[in-house]
Amino acid sequence: MKILVLNCGGSSIKFKIFTLPSLEVCLSGHLERVGTENSILEIDGAKKMRWEGATSDHAHGLERI
Repeated sequence: MKILVLNCGGSSIKFKIFTLPSLEVCLSGHLERVGTENSILEIDGAKKMRWEGATSDHAHGLERI
């Protein structure tokens, strides 16, 4: 089983996905500058990923993640 933990601020979303029962982090990342044309999404897992572009709001940011 996996658990998603979200921390949503005014202009950012931070997240981690844990594997149970070991509580090992299998994926983590953050989306900065939500609501702007130059948002930055960085994901750290088996591979690192970086994306830059527009994110209109937190709902759109979660879809992007």
